[in-house]
Amino acid sequence: MKNILTVLVAMLFAQHISAQTSLTKREIKTIRKTHEVSMLAISIAKLAPSHAATAETKAAAQRLSEDYTQIRQQVEGLAAKKNVSLEREMPQKSSKIVAWYDKKQGKDFDKAYLKGASKVNKGGICHVKKVFKRTDDPDVKDWSGKLLSTLEMHKTLLKQTCDIVKKQH
Repeated sequence: MKNILTVLVAMLFAQHISAQTSLTKREIKTIRKTHEVSMLAISIAKLAPSHAATAETKAAAQRLSEDYTQIRQQVEGLAAKKNVSLEREMPQKSSKIVAWYDKKQGKDFDKAYLKGASKVNKGGICHVKKVFKRTDDPDVKDWSGKLLSTLEMHKTLLKQTCDIVKKQH
């Protein structure tokens, strides 16, 4: 009986370990970074209603906030399924970035927000494409494919918004 219990415990432990290590370092990094970026994007976008000068910047920020809220929920679900730990709070570095944006008003906020969101979007597309192409995990493949589609849509939205806002300023 003791041997059976020992074998069961060993099997459960082995399953737990294999579940934790089933993803590559790049996949784990992408999951964690996506979670961090989603928290940051939501926090900055929430500043737009009181800080942005144009309706277009406010609308783009609202759309990104809604999408990043869904992205955050999806990445948290994937992380739980794949036993990837996530930070509950935004890192101090991200909090400082939000504080920097909080000091911007009007045209300065519009310019900084759209430039920053576009830069983050470009990096996100590049990173997620690599994961999508290289992953063997079906859950990560599905998640990264959907995320890539959303990020490509954001790229178009941000480009259009930048063009409109530049004409207004």
